[in-house]
Amino acid sequence: MEKIEIKLNDINQTVIIDDNFLNITSAFDFYSNETKVIIITDTAVGELYLESLIKAINISRQKIYPLIIKPGEKSKNFSTVNKLYKALLKIGANREDLVIALGGGVIGDISGFVAATYHRGLKLIQIPTTLLAQIDSSIGGKNAINFEDNKNIIGTIHQPALIYINVSVLNSLDIQNKKNAMVEAIIHAIIRDQELLNFIDLNYKKILLGEKNFLMPFIYKNCTIKLQVIMQDQYDSTIRKSLNLGHTIGHAIESAYNYEFSHGESVSMGLIAALKLSVMLQNFPKQKYYFIKSLLNKIGLPTIIETLEWDKIINKIQYDKKKVREDPLFVLVKDTQEILYQELKIDSDVIEIFRKKI
Repeated sequence: MEKIEIKLNDINQTVIIDDNFLNITSAFDFYSNETKVIIITDTAVGELYLESLIKAINISRQKIYPLIIKPGEKSKNFSTVNKLYKALLKIGANREDLVIALGGGVIGDISGFVAATYHRGLKLIQIPTTLLAQIDSSIGGKNAINFEDNKNIIGTIHQPALIYINVSVLNSLDIQNKKNAMVEAIIHAIIRDQELLNFIDLNYKKILLGEKNFLMPFIYKNCTIKLQVIMQDQYDSTIRKSLNLGHTIGHAIESAYNYEFSHGESVSMGLIAALKLSVMLQNFPKQKYYFIKSLLNKIGLPTIIETLEWDKIINKIQYDKKKVREDPLFVLVKDTQEILYQELKIDSDVIEIFRKKI
């Protein structure tokens, strides 16, 4: 078991990386006998892990309330949130109670949003069950829902007290699901840690196969990088924006193609687009661009963006939540660990960069 403890403003946050649920019991020593535990999960994850988690929590089942929703990105909306609000009202949930998010990024987002807004804030524990959620979306307190086909446009920042990562749950995932996480790890490496980039290049097959000697340090390193960034900029005003490398375009691709591409696939293409801009506008070294593109290809993530429907994608970029003024804000790189932020007017010259092979 690995443990990371940090302080974010007035919240003491713990990240536990383990291979079972058993050590979660200690988390409940801090709560009173009257605390109700609301577990939000989806039908797929609930069938696999809900019973094991309830047993591990080891408190009266009368105080545990599972709320189960449909899986998938299309559940991340106000309709689902309203159903959860109504369930919390029926339960009689109050600010002394606890929400547990058991699932991937969608469940983490919805649960965090509900916990942040119901009674102006319930306590939250994140238990991510995908590799992508374990190394990225469960960390940092961001949560959001989609609105009118716009990705993550409504949300809050609400920090969990505990992020409990059980790597054994990844055994139920297929390889493609794990591949979706690798682009976020590559982004972490580009902005903070060249050694991690080399580690991924050498060991990505072992990580995808779930070999614990490689998987555990991989998760630990990514969590550490993201937490370091969050500690410097919890509310996304300065350095935290660097984590959005590839996401401005990636989210637009997701929305424009109605989630035909997964989040990891979309951000992989978004990263290539951002690196193309970086090569052309900031002299990012071409050999590093080719190395990263090759690594994404070896992992099995898409990198061909020239034939995408850029008119549709550009229309979605105009609604990007990171937009500050008139033009969208892009995260670009001058070199690894050298990040720049640039507002760009999306004109024919920029679109030509996306469509041109380099």
